[in-house]
Amino acid sequence: MRIADDKDSKEISTAGKSAGSLIRTHQNLMKKLIVTPTRIAQELHMSFPTVQSALQRLVQLGIVREITGRKRNKMYAYEKALAVLERGVGTNLLF
Repeated sequence: MRIADDKDSKEISTAGKSAGSLIRTHQNLMKKLIVTPTRIAQELHMSFPTVQSALQRLVQLGIVREITGRKRNKMYAYEKALAVLERGVGTNLLF
């Protein structure tokens, strides 16, 4: 499943020098829907701190949600994809 959102892309593209890592992280999220920073870092050959920073920025933009509530071993979900799936099944998929 791939859900493109021009609004997300526009917000990300204005992120200055961090836009590249945000774009790559966002594209990975659109393919996977739920990810861990470790997995993204491995798949995209990016450093763990870079991925963490990108995910935090995407959370601030409202594009991604941290779904575990933990300090370690966090997981992140792509909000728009979850919303589409939840509408289809009529329930919250995560809780």
